[in-house]
Amino acid sequence: MTEAEASSPHALVAMVEGGAELAGEAAVNAATYLAQSLLGAMGGERHSPQLTHALVDVAGEIGQRTLGDREKERIGATLAFAVEKIRRNLRQWNVRDDGFFQQQPSERASAEEILEGVLLEAQRDHEEKKLRFYGTLYANIAFKPWIDRAQANALIRVGEDLTYRQLCLLSLFHSDRTPMVHARRRFEPFFVVENQRGLTALLHEIFDLGARGLVRMHDVDPRFTLKVSEKHGTATIIGVMKPWAMGAMLYELMELEEVDNADLEVMKALLPQYQLTDDELCDWALTAPPPHHEELKGTEVSEPPIVQEQLDARQRPRLVRRAARVPRPS
Repeated sequence: MTEAEASSPHALVAMVEGGAELAGEAAVNAATYLAQSLLGAMGGERHSPQLTHALVDVAGEIGQRTLGDREKERIGATLAFAVEKIRRNLRQWNVRDDGFFQQQPSERASAEEILEGVLLEAQRDHEEKKLRFYGTLYANIAFKPWIDRAQANALIRVGEDLTYRQLCLLSLFHSDRTPMVHARRRFEPFFVVENQRGLTALLHEIFDLGARGLVRMHDVDPRFTLKVSEKHGTATIIGVMKPWAMGAMLYELMELEEVDNADLEVMKALLPQYQLTDDELCDWALTAPPPHHEELKGTEVSEPPIVQEQLDARQRPRLVRRAARVPRPS
């Protein structure tokens, strides 16, 4: 294929059609929409010449590279998901007009750079359930002027680094208000019982989200923290997790509410609700002392609602006495 052929609109349509195995009906709809757009017969549908130009140029550039058959399918499917979402967005909004599609004297248009970044990540990503969300991410960025080039590149990189299940976790944490409690629960990474292997891996994925600053505890006392200790084989998660910062942006721009509900149910089954014993409760309450715990001396420790219900009048003085013995930080 010559350079002119690769950069033709018909090559873009063919690439989208090549992703039909992975994108299904979205590929058919996107190919039809593009063909009508290029012929000028929209049948009432709106289109954006700027977006179409960016899609044709970037797809043509990537189409000239040496790609495996599966890589071509992944790129085609991602384009299909992007075009289908663009088609729906144009029914409600106009594309951004802040220079996103304009060539700059010393650099190409942001629209083309971001699209290439999305397609390259899709090409290399073996988790093909993520392709829909790559396409949706690009389509939504094209309508959000508050997302600049640097932010868009950062979102692509973060999205690529996460597993599909971590994207599902962001969706689950956004919608599910059920507190999770895993208190001092032993799980040795290489010596766990069979029914705990999935939980071990899932916990590490949750902790990774926390370490990246993509989720945080919500509606919980700030003294109690999310943490894991491989040395002692314990895990502690208490509270309601919510997407945070870049995690919240990914949830919105990738539209992660669309993840397969069956995948969410699998994770929910791995995260049952645990009730704490009295001893575990007292140990847990002192796991993460507050920064100024001198203030706790002679006072009662406040607990999150989920824990307060498990404490009676006899247990609370015990917490106060143990809190008073916490050493001052050096």
